[in-house]
Amino acid sequence: MQPDVTPALSFAPMEGITTHVFRRLHAECFSGVNRYYTPFLTPLKQDKKTPFAFKKRDLTDVLPENNEGLHLIPQVLCNRADAFLFSVEKLLSFGYREINLNLGCPMPTVVTKHKGAGFLEDTDDLDAFFEEVFRGLEQQGYTLSADSAADYVQISVKTRLGLRREEEARELVNVFNRYPFHEVIVHARLREDYYEGAPRIEAFEQFFLASRNPTGYNGDINTVDDYQNLMQRLKSVNVAAIDTTPPSSPGNETAHTLSSVMMGRGLLTNPALAREIKGGAPLKKEELRVFLDRYYEETLRVMPEEGNVLRRMKGLWVYLG
Repeated sequence: MQPDVTPALSFAPMEGITTHVFRRLHAECFSGVNRYYTPFLTPLKQDKKTPFAFKKRDLTDVLPENNEGLHLIPQVLCNRADAFLFSVEKLLSFGYREINLNLGCPMPTVVTKHKGAGFLEDTDDLDAFFEEVFRGLEQQGYTLSADSAADYVQISVKTRLGLRREEEARELVNVFNRYPFHEVIVHARLREDYYEGAPRIEAFEQFFLASRNPTGYNGDINTVDDYQNLMQRLKSVNVAAIDTTPPSSPGNETAHTLSSVMMGRGLLTNPALAREIKGGAPLKKEELRVFLDRYYEETLRVMPEEGNVLRRMKGLWVYLG
């Protein structure tokens, strides 16, 4: 038995860069990406009348009219079930059906608030969070199956292998396996790694094999060779000894499925990478120039202060350089 390795290609969220302007233009100019993810939205505590709200800037970024033609998945950053359920309800009202929870951000300002990768530290809290979320969705009448005629919602997570030790991954996958996630995307690093050093591919393989949910990979896919090497490695994984007994939770029957490969820095460095992976043409400097000119003009249209636009451009140039 071998794992299914026919993954979708996803564009990772990159704060301050992959805005709705960038996403739309990237899809028009380069193609190849199946899914785009928003930089995380944070539900902010308000008052008794309006318990939570999103910033206007974040709402603008996810408005359907700003993301026409894209398979866009909003990502939420929070550690309270009521805040996440608010986020689901709000985003469903915009027509989105999959909501992604950020469990991977390693920044100290996030981690110290027990959010992002900081939420991985206490698996009991994480388990209780998901229990309340899925129970709340059921009580609100939502189903987790897109095949149902009723309203449905799909919950996915983007996680790391743990906070400090690879051994944490096994405990985390046990938590995830208790719930019918649409997808569990794993950045193959610990929080302590930030974005440095080689991805912990062996630890990812163990997570992948133990997962009873469709599982995606994220981490240093910067070239076509990187992608092909990952595919070849996963094809050779021996899963005969892994317990593949279907779990009791409906919707969790798919095991050992590499559902997606997520790329961030690789796609910023080479915007045509997804197209190349799918057998398309390499990046041409002429099309890159057209993209950058359009990105500048469109960003200036929605952000009239040229100094702010130049800062956005510099953020992208760092990777293109």
